[in-house]
Amino acid sequence: MILAQLPPCAPVFAALPHVRPRAEQRLKYFFPRCLSGAGRFAPEKKDNVTVLASYAFAGCGFSGWRTWPCKACPPRFFSHWRDLYGLNLSADFLEGQPMAVTGAYGQGRYVLSYSHLETPHSPDANAWLAQLLRSMTGLEPTREDVPLWQLRHPCAAWPEGSGGPLLDALRHMRELLDLAVAHHLFFGRTHWLWGWRTGLPGASCNNLHAALCTAASLEPSAAALAYWQQTAPRFAKLESLFASVAEDYFLACRLAETLSPTMPDAVDRRGLDHQRESLFGHPMTGGGILAELLGILEELIYLSQTATPCDLA
Repeated sequence: MILAQLPPCAPVFAALPHVRPRAEQRLKYFFPRCLSGAGRFAPEKKDNVTVLASYAFAGCGFSGWRTWPCKACPPRFFSHWRDLYGLNLSADFLEGQPMAVTGAYGQGRYVLSYSHLETPHSPDANAWLAQLLRSMTGLEPTREDVPLWQLRHPCAAWPEGSGGPLLDALRHMRELLDLAVAHHLFFGRTHWLWGWRTGLPGASCNNLHAALCTAASLEPSAAALAYWQQTAPRFAKLESLFASVAEDYFLACRLAETLSPTMPDAVDRRGLDHQRESLFGHPMTGGGILAELLGILEELIYLSQTATPCDLA
């Protein structure tokens, strides 16, 4: 959950680019269960950038709290740790910082939001996202609420015998996620999202798993089947290599963590970094084998985008 401060006109603000809400007009507004991390912009005082929403405080959806049982710790420890170690586990440094901004770029406009407005079952955030799509694109969303993504139990809409490598990749990805959870590298967070320990490529793994689920759940169009016939052999080779090397990588990460108190140099960290880069690319920009897999999957999804996912049909 995010508690944001929004101007009263926020749901229609994108349709009224000339409106500049005054600070005293701001009100508090809940985004129930809306996921967010401790992300923030580097604000500059420019006339062409307008703050749509600012942070007030973080609630139960704040991702930085998910790996730490905060409720089980007496509150005094947090102030002690701040005084002793300079460690702040809260998100109070975000208070008053921009959460969503809008402005002009080139011949168009943009809206950037650190809060995930597409979070399922977050009706207020979903409604704001739908209004942004209406006002900025002229399109009418078929629904305002984002349904629950059941990625833990994906369905497959491909004709029998046509999607073998795709379904194999989905099975391998689930096995990889289960392995990471079993070794306390990842943890289940929602029906559609896995959390991860700091420094691990959890976002990349979530992206690949979501893309696999989406591609498998869409009945392929004729164009998608033709594209898949050309790319399936390459995809099968890449996903098999990715699954094998990623398994080695995660187990090596677990070994390095286990040995770190007594044998901190037993597992070469530089070697792990190189292995990660070959699999996932740079933490911020991506790359590696995963980027090529995602490119194929995104093309499949694009070619079949008019179909309704079988788990929503």
